Amino acid sequence: MAGNKDQRKPSWLSEHPFVNIALWSVAAIVLFILFLLILGGFDFRDPTFESIRSAIDPKHVTSAIAMLGIIPATGALVLKYQDELRNRADELRNRADEERKRADEERKNRDERRNEFSAALERIGSGGSAMSRLAGVHTLVAAADKYPKEYQDETVRILCAYLRSYHSKDDPVIESAVLESLRNHYAKDARPSWSGHRLDLHGATIGNPFDFDGCEFNETVNLDGATFEQDFRLADCSFERLTTRGTIFRQDPQISDPIINESWDIRLSGSSAEKLTITRGIIGKIRIFDASCPLSFDACTVKSIDIQEQGTINSINAGRGGTIESINAHNGTIKLINAGLHGTIKLINAGRYGTIGSIKVRRGTIESIEVDSGFIESINAGRYGTIGSIGVDGGVFGSIGVGPGTIGSIDIQELGTIKSIKIQEHGYVPLIKSCGGIGSLMIYGGGFVDELEMTGGVIHAFYPSANNGIRKLDLSGGRVALLIKPQDFELDVQNQNRVIRTVSLMTAITAPVLGSA
Repeated sequence: MAGNKDQRKPSWLSEHPFVNIALWSVAAIVLFILFLLILGGFDFRDPTFESIRSAIDPKHVTSAIAMLGIIPATGALVLKYQDELRNRADELRNRADEERKRADEERKNRDERRNEFSAALERIGSGGSAMSRLAGVHTLVAAADKYPKEYQDETVRILCAYLRSYHSKDDPVIESAVLESLRNHYAKDARPSWSGHRLDLHGATIGNPFDFDGCEFNETVNLDGATFEQDFRLADCSFERLTTRGTIFRQDPQISDPIINESWDIRLSGSSAEKLTITRGIIGKIRIFDASCPLSFDACTVKSIDIQEQGTINSINAGRGGTIESINAHNGTIKLINAGLHGTIKLINAGRYGTIGSIKVRRGTIESIEVDSGFIESINAGRYGTIGSIGVDGGVFGSIGVGPGTIGSIDIQELGTIKSIKIQEHGYVPLIKSCGGIGSLMIYGGGFVDELEMTGGVIHAFYPSANNGIRKLDLSGGRVALLIKPQDFELDVQNQNRVIRTVSLMTAITAPVLGSA
C-alpha cells in the first residue's frame, strides 16, 4: 500500500533477528581488534605482522572493551527498531482493514437510508391512503433531521414542490402536516434549522391557514403567484429577501415586526385583500409593481419604496412614529401618500413620468418633496402636518394647500409649475421662491408667509391676505399677471411695476362668470 512506503525498514536489516545478532557480533570482534590497534599506535601505512603484534597491548583491552560497550546497546536498539517497524506495519494493515469495513458498513447504511427515503417519497406521491402519505411526510422530515447533509435540502425542495403541485383539496391533513414541518424547522429556535434553505412556494395554492410566526429565513422566500385561501400571518420574522409578485390573499394578511434585509417585491393587483398593513417592521428596500389595496406602514422603518415602471399604487400610509426614508415614483403612479400620526417621510420624489395623485400630512412630517419631470396633483399640509420643503424642477404640481399646518419652503425652478397654492386657516410657509409658473397664489383666513421672492416666472393670479399675510414681498425678478387686492393691501412702487393688472377684491367677487348671460 502507498501509505506503507515510508515505513519500510532499511535494506541492510534481515527478517531474522538471529542473523542480525551474528552480523553484529562479527562486527564487534572486528571493531575490538581495530580499537586495540588504534590505542597501540598501529601505523596503517606499514601493515606488517610484527607491527600488529607490537601494537596489541593487554593494557588497552579494558579501554577497547569499554568502547565496545555500545555494541549491545546498539543491537538492542536495532532489534527494538525492527519490532517497532513490524508493529507499525501490522497496525497500518489493521487500520486499513477497519477503514474498509467502515466504508462498507457506511455504504450499506447509506443504501438502506436512500431506499427508505425513496420509499417515503413514493408514498407521498402514490395517491394512496392519507395515513400512508402522512407517514411518508414524517419519514422524509425524520431523515432530514437525522442526516441533514444528505437530505435536508432535498426534503425542503420536495415539501415545497408538494405545496406547489395540484394536491387534492379533499386531503388538507397532508398539506397541514407539510406546513407544520416547514414552520417548525424555520422557527428561530429550531434545532436542526432549515433557515439556510430557500422557501419556494411560487404558484402554490394553500388551503390551510398560513401561520409562520417567529421564523427566520436566511434565503429568499418566493411567494410569487401563490394563493392563500385563509389567514396569512408573518409575525416577528426575519427575511433576507421576500417576493410577493402576483400573490393573492383571500383575506387581509397580517404582517408585524418583520425584518427584511435586502428587498421586498410587491405586486397585489389581483388580491382580494382590502389592505396590507405592516407594523413595527425594519425593511431595506420595497419594490412595488402594483397594488390595488392600500399599503400601510405603521411604526415601520423603511429605507426606500420604489414604484416600478408603469406600476399603479392605491395608497401608501406612514404613521404611528414610523419612518420612510424615500418614496420614489419613476414611471409609476401613486394615487395617495399619507403621513399620518407622528409618521415621517424624509423624501417623496416624482421622477420622470412619475405621477402622484395627492399627498396628505396630518399630524405627521414630510421633510422634502421633489418633482423632476413628474406630476403631483395636490399636496395638503393639514392639522399639525409639517412639510420641510417642496422643490419643483421641470415638473407640475396641481395644488398645494396649507392649513392648519406648515411647509418649510416652496421652491419652483424655471421649468416647474404649481397650478394652485392656498395658505389658509393658520397655515404657515416661511419661504416661497419661484422662477417658474404659479397659476394662483392665495393667502387668507389666517394663513401666513414670511417671504415671497420671485426670481423669475409668473404668478397668474395673486390674492394676498388683507391682514398682511406676507412679511416680505419681492417681485423684482418675476411678474404678477393679475393682483386681486384687498382694500387695505398696498404694494411699494418697485413691486407695483411688476404687476400687469390689478383689480379690487370686490370687483373680483362681483365680476360675471365667463359665458354667463
